[in-house]
Amino acid sequence: MIRIAAHRPARLPLRLGLAALAAALAAGCGNTGGDPLQSPAGAPITSITVSAPGPDVPYGASVQLDAFATFADGYSADVTPYVAWTSDNPVVLDVAPGGVATAGYGPGSGTADIYATDPETGTAGFVTLVVP
Repeated sequence: MIRIAAHRPARLPLRLGLAALAAALAAGCGNTGGDPLQSPAGAPITSITVSAPGPDVPYGASVQLDAFATFADGYSADVTPYVAWTSDNPVVLDVAPGGVATAGYGPGSGTADIYATDPETGTAGFVTLVVP
């Protein structure tokens, strides 16, 4: 006779406080300081570089932009989800939190400067994009 026994895995409590979660996320990103807009040593951002897949965004298309920060101690990191994103011409090209830029909110073509700004220091970088 063959016996089949069901095995039920032990239930683990899913108790993780917000502070512990933030620390775990920061550690996973290489930042142990807890503030994603500071280096692990606590240095502030000194410059931001914004990159795009290319200089043109076709009408109606969306592209993901990236923001990379250099900190006062030489450390660098991707800060795309942590910066404030703005467009100087949102009718032609608008940008959402997280850096997704969408072309075609208004008639015609044009250019737009898309800015990524550190809300703590005001340090900003930008990229100029064209909607042909």
